[in-house]
Amino acid sequence: MEQISLALHRHLFLLIVLFFALSMGCSACVGNPPHDQVAIQAVLDAEAKGVVDRNLDGLMSLWCDGGIVRDAKHTPNDPSDDVLWQGKDAIAQRYLHLVFPGEPHLLEHSIVHISWKDDAHEAVVLLSTRINSEAAISGDKWILCWQKGHWQVKETTYNLEPMP
Repeated sequence: MEQISLALHRHLFLLIVLFFALSMGCSACVGNPPHDQVAIQAVLDAEAKGVVDRNLDGLMSLWCDGGIVRDAKHTPNDPSDDVLWQGKDAIAQRYLHLVFPGEPHLLEHSIVHISWKDDAHEAVVLLSTRINSEAAISGDKWILCWQKGHWQVKETTYNLEPMP
């Protein structure tokens, strides 16, 4: 039963990635980024699915070279205490040693706001994130960039909400 469930999760992950690729349409053909919240959400959903499925290869395919993960440690106005993982190798190690051991069985990213930068080649996305029973309302910021004909994750910052 567990093998069937794992196979089903892999197929769903592949379907999400395929949907993401197809949602690019002709914009991907000419290299112009679409202002498409659906395509951005597909990347976020693929990341969430990859975390739950522990699919490191799939996760790393979503990231730009030189990507950054930043833990703001609930002090959004004080970057001096931030923890950084920079580059795909460091991000992969974070997934392996920090994220996967947390046993996430549910991960949802909900877009709160998107703004477009750099002639629309970057999307700055504010998110609410739910991991298992824990929710961060507007606690994450992701920057996605248009590279190689599709959206990829350039940077994510989490724990932006101040401590109560």
